[in-house]
Amino acid sequence: MGFLHLFVLINSTVFMMLYFMTFLVLKYSLKKTIAICTVCTIVNVLSEIVRMKYFLTDGWAILVFNAAQIVLVQGTALLIAKNKDSYTVFLGLSSSNFIWIGNATAMLVKLFTGMDIFANIVGIFVNIAVLLLMAVTTRDALVTVLSKGIRWWMCLIPCLCYMTFYFLLYFPVSYAQSPSNIFAGITLMMTMIVLYIVVIKYLHSRMEEKYLLWGNLALNAYAKGVEVQSEAVEAAQKEFRVMRHDIRHKDVLLLELLRDKKYEEAEQILSRDLDDIEHSKVKRYCENVIINSIMSGMARKAESMDVKLRILSAVPEYQEINDREFAILIANLIENALIAVRDLEEKDRVVEFKVKNIRGEKMILEVKNPCYQEVEFSKITGLPVSHKGEDHGFGMISVQEFVKKYHGDIDCYVENNEFVIRIFVDFMGGGITGNLGKERKKKAYK
Repeated sequence: MGFLHLFVLINSTVFMMLYFMTFLVLKYSLKKTIAICTVCTIVNVLSEIVRMKYFLTDGWAILVFNAAQIVLVQGTALLIAKNKDSYTVFLGLSSSNFIWIGNATAMLVKLFTGMDIFANIVGIFVNIAVLLLMAVTTRDALVTVLSKGIRWWMCLIPCLCYMTFYFLLYFPVSYAQSPSNIFAGITLMMTMIVLYIVVIKYLHSRMEEKYLLWGNLALNAYAKGVEVQSEAVEAAQKEFRVMRHDIRHKDVLLLELLRDKKYEEAEQILSRDLDDIEHSKVKRYCENVIINSIMSGMARKAESMDVKLRILSAVPEYQEINDREFAILIANLIENALIAVRDLEEKDRVVEFKVKNIRGEKMILEVKNPCYQEVEFSKITGLPVSHKGEDHGFGMISVQEFVKKYHGDIDCYVENNEFVIRIFVDFMGGGITGNLGKERKKKAYK
């Protein structure tokens, strides 16, 4: 049983490395990743050889060595992954379950035929089949969508599955002592894989629907912003045509006033003309057309609600963040603030919006508005909780997804009767958290 057991370990480690390289976003080049995985496999096998030589019959030693091997393999997943997050841990733990079915099949073939080589070949082909099945059915869904939605508590599921298979096949009674356990184990493993695929497909379809909804909201907000800006441009053009039509008559009048030395009257006419030109200009908040459009739309909406919206922005024409996703984020935050102050006294109907995007470095966004009511914050997200029914609250959900997508940080609190929400994205090194992060964000705003 020693040779088959050693092969099972090699087979398991190699295929888990293949799962890591298939489903994770890699931090290093493929060549360097393969080298790291190879080192992990060698160390894992050598530790098992040591265990088999010196602690063959010691059950607790087997348990300790297996725990150390699990730490080594899962640590390799975290090492080669670009993002050290809950998805990486979930994928690493799930991979340890996927290889069970090939190894258990090899054990079953060994028990019935007594042929180690044939059992090894069968185990390899079963693991290849499972790997291809999982890659074809779930890889795109996991990498593109669900990798952003995996929560830490979900990692308990593959942990419990692994413990079930381990105790069923190895400890305290091994599969050699109770061969019937293998049939139960293989059945459970097949059931787990089918359920895994079904659940992943279901979650993927639900999240795609959610992203489609947010995409439609973003396009709608962008279209409204463009419409508002187009109307402003058209209105300005009409006013300029009228001014050009009247300018000849005004020039004649000015000449007469100057000849008669009526300088004060001439100055008043020129001042009025300058004011008209200034008010006819289309407000330009930033270089980015889409973001400028949405801010123009929000400014027009604030004016219609009799709310003073103060905008300070610096957004480049081209940025690392998706323009339309950024537009819907801005629209949601400003609209929430406008709604929050619309019923306040005139002096309190003020919303401050600041955004600064330095390409390649960081993006900082802040919204402030007066707040005299108690606000309930979610213990999970830290964002305000909506109590207006199931048709509301999508704005805060989209804010949360935006921050998660770009690995940013979000602060949201009420202090001195002022509601503040800040978003910080560090393009140079991921999110910033903790007290040090808060200090750096405060300095960045200054």
